[in-house]
Amino acid sequence: MKRVLVLGTSFSAVEMIKCIKDLGFYVIACGMESNEPGHFIADDSVFLDYSDAIQIEEYIRANPIDFVVPTANDAAYRTGMELAKIFQFPGFDDLDTALNFLEKNHFRNLCKQLNLRIPRYSICDSQSVLHHQESFEIPFLIKPINGFSGNGIVKIHNEEMRSAIQKNIRIEDSTQIYVVEDFLKGTLHSHSAFVREGRIVKDFFVDEFCTINEFAVDSSNHPSNVGEDVRLQVKQMIEQILQYSNLTNGLIHTQFMVSNNQTYLIESMRRCPGDLYPKLIELSTGFNYIYNYVASFIQLPFSDSTTQIGDQLPLARFTIASKHPTRIFGLKLTSVSKGFYFYPLSRNGDELKSFPGDKAGVLFVEILNCDELFLEVPQFQQKIGIIE
Repeated sequence: MKRVLVLGTSFSAVEMIKCIKDLGFYVIACGMESNEPGHFIADDSVFLDYSDAIQIEEYIRANPIDFVVPTANDAAYRTGMELAKIFQFPGFDDLDTALNFLEKNHFRNLCKQLNLRIPRYSICDSQSVLHHQESFEIPFLIKPINGFSGNGIVKIHNEEMRSAIQKNIRIEDSTQIYVVEDFLKGTLHSHSAFVREGRIVKDFFVDEFCTINEFAVDSSNHPSNVGEDVRLQVKQMIEQILQYSNLTNGLIHTQFMVSNNQTYLIESMRRCPGDLYPKLIELSTGFNYIYNYVASFIQLPFSDSTTQIGDQLPLARFTIASKHPTRIFGLKLTSVSKGFYFYPLSRNGDELKSFPGDKAGVLFVEILNCDELFLEVPQFQQKIGIIE
């Protein structure tokens, strides 16, 4: 049996591990936390920090591994990329290309080079933030280049915050690089595209909402409410990136915003999006998102299994979380829906940190029709109550 090392063992890794095992591979799950669910279903486990590429390299030199699959976070993809350079594992881009989809400064510079529409920005180190922010009108954002899930983002609301920027961004590392950029008012969406030989072969648009934390997505829906003109703009921009970057076959997942009737790219990544995003697409369309994500890493072909557009199920995804630290004992839900699927991530009585630091679960809700879907999702979190 071919042996696959899966980098990550959290709930986002579970469906990947199941899929790879069902395809007849021997799966070794890699993650430090022995109580994470990926360890329970893999054929074997290695309890190492998968963000430490040197440790994983040493393990692979001592143990036969045929393929490496990164799960739904940047650290896993970065380690996989570094291992691929050494051991020629398939599915990964080279280092220079991969950095465009791992760090915000590289992505913005790529978009600028290709003349793609993005928010106005400036790149600076921790010592020059004060200087670079002077040309930005309030409100504006300061983002660490390697942040994720909204972590580390500071929104400058007023002149008092502007004058205290050094304190607001809590500089702890003088080597940290930041992106200062315009704050856009508009709607947030994502585009998941599977590419083969530099062309999009299948793609999906999703509406996204940040209702608990301003910079972390907690609600989304498929189908999307964006019009055909927006879809065309996004696809054309992604195809420009593909033509320039010579990406390997697989997934490119992009967040974008629509503001003042203009479409702006926010960031793209080559790893799988988290919080069970693939399940949203699968339940709505029948498309096997997880298989097609892992396929490029284990040298299997793309497979299109989607239903017809008219048969797509109006489906919403919600990350169950809290604005404030609490302790969870249950959930209550009131909604116009036909059914729901709940994936718990906490046990009864567990402490729950404020979002995005912690999550109680992921909920998928089947809505009656698209009109109700687009109406319900932006306010749906208010109908989910955590019983404390």
